[in-house]
Amino acid sequence: MVIDVRGLKRTYARGRVRAVDGVSVAAARGEVVGLIGPDGAGKTSVLQILAGVLDADAGTALVAGVDVIRDPEAVKPIIGYMPQGLGLNLYDSLTVAENIEFFRDLRRVPRAQYEDNRARLLAMAQAARTLAKPDAAARIADICLEASA
Repeated sequence: MVIDVRGLKRTYARGRVRAVDGVSVAAARGEVVGLIGPDGAGKTSVLQILAGVLDADAGTALVAGVDVIRDPEAVKPIIGYMPQGLGLNLYDSLTVAENIEFFRDLRRVPRAQYEDNRARLLAMAQAARTLAKPDAAARIADICLEASA
């Protein structure tokens, strides 16, 4: 499994608010899994825990063999995580292509790997026509919607 989560728990307000209550999910290589639920259901908390930016209160979480509960820093070099507000607030003046390039530079992805991944993912999402458009956050949302259609 690329992602293997079991019994994940996270509370806020000194334990009074249960945001994540025993979540278990697994995903194999190439498999797509979605977290669906109303506001406050814990979707973002689960993703933040898997990205190593938020501590869990209990449970286990492995991402590509890395135990993110025990060593959250170890997962960061091998995944990509863009917080929801980051694209909406800071980089909305960039085109989609500029936004993608910015994060390539930030993550230090080698040019050849970047070009291969970019072409493959844009083809999968049928989103190449959005690359030159401004308002990157809206265009990225379009890419995500197109990829799921």
